[in-house]
Amino acid sequence: MRGLALALLFWAAPAAATQDAWPALFDVARVATGDTLNIRSGPGTGHAVIGTLDPNARDVEVIEPSPDHHWGLVNAGEGVGWVSLDFLDRQPGQWDGAIPPLAACFGTEPFWRLETGGRWRMETPESVLLDTPAPGLSGAPRIAAASPGRSGRTARSGPCRF
Repeated sequence: MRGLALALLFWAAPAAATQDAWPALFDVARVATGDTLNIRSGPGTGHAVIGTLDPNARDVEVIEPSPDHHWGLVNAGEGVGWVSLDFLDRQPGQWDGAIPPLAACFGTEPFWRLETGGRWRMETPESVLLDTPAPGLSGAPRIAAASPGRSGRTARSGPCRF
């Protein structure tokens, strides 16, 4: 019996590991140029239109799906509204437990730098603390960020760039 329970646990684990995470970023898709995607007051076409999204809108944050997973709750101005998920494409790499594609972080006092991409590297002026191939992530850009007086490109002013 114990063996059966373990077998069921291992059988179900891959499915649990790939569950979609919420909130998530989506891109508007399948909306004609010159048309808009309606944001509604409730999950269904019978609800009032309270806003719209352009046909080329990107990085639309869907907070949660409706119980039937046909509609997604989005921010709309000062409130929230519902958009048909038939017209949104989920951006890749957003399953439950996914690591966001961090490009580079840097800090001061003492100076340090962290880079991600094909390799993960963390260094200080004194030494390299980590230099290893990246774990199985895809699509993480590599942007170097340097401390003052060091060679490299500054990603932006601020502690991290995503």
